[in-house]
Amino acid sequence: MPYMLKISRRDITGYREECPFKDEEGHNANGTGPDCVPDCLWMDGDVRELHDYGTHVAEFGENVDAYDWEEYEGDAVAWAAHYLSKNHPDVTTSGTVGETASEREWLSGNTPDPYEEKEEETHVYVLGDFTDRERAEVFKLAAMPYDRMVKALRERGIGA
Repeated sequence: MPYMLKISRRDITGYREECPFKDEEGHNANGTGPDCVPDCLWMDGDVRELHDYGTHVAEFGENVDAYDWEEYEGDAVAWAAHYLSKNHPDVTTSGTVGETASEREWLSGNTPDPYEEKEEETHVYVLGDFTDRERAEVFKLAAMPYDRMVKALRERGIGA
């Protein structure tokens, strides 16, 4: 099985479409009635999915993409960290990462939309032939700012 990154993205919001009390006196669907308060539209920690972009699987391996294999000198950790930092700079670790990370752990990130009351949510699972130690290394590198990650890869001998 090749080295894989399973990436899911969706747009979410913490606001309701309508005031849940819209049919009561003093409230309306927009949440702007005289008795409405900001809590009328707030989801109390829950989210509402606006759009699901689906799941994308990026693969790395000698038979998958020969160019990537040569560029990263067969180093799947370097490929995964660079791919995530370049394509999903919002991802961070889901908690404190030790020396190992299991396949059930993930990276996640949210990017607020500058124009609308929504944000893009990203979840990444590091799967396939990665060992638990390599997976933890990917988590640590991908969560770094891009320039620090590139420096760390250069220290590994990879000129990404």
